[in-house]
Amino acid sequence: MASGMFGGLIVLEPGQRWNPERDHLLIFSQQGEESPTDSGLIVLNNGRKPALPPLKAGVAHRFRFINITAGDAVEFTLSQGDSTIKGRVIAKDGMNLPAHQSVMRAMEIPMGSGETMDFEVVLRRGPLRVKVVSYNNFETTLDVK
Repeated sequence: MASGMFGGLIVLEPGQRWNPERDHLLIFSQQGEESPTDSGLIVLNNGRKPALPPLKAGVAHRFRFINITAGDAVEFTLSQGDSTIKGRVIAKDGMNLPAHQSVMRAMEIPMGSGETMDFEVVLRRGPLRVKVVSYNNFETTLDVK
């Protein structure tokens, strides 16, 4: 399973369009047959890997996180500078949340195996750190311009 092909299937409402400048898909999975516990964040942008183009500051971005690990709970933390950024969780497991559940919160997001979560953030200029705490911890940085 860890060394097979995978990707996200995103279903949009009629009339909606995927905007690669503001819609971002991040998949957390184990990698490789030799070391199935070597986990990594797979960043896909319009089906392309390895990296997102620089993100735009001051506009709303929709991040879709998918945890496809085999039994590995993960916690994502998004931060800029010395602080965790705030955002709005807008969908859970493929379903949009009602407005009263979509509240601003710190982007420290725990997810179990098989869970998906979409959230919206407005970023400022500078590096965006994506930190993952799981069986295998790691951190990656995305540019915001």
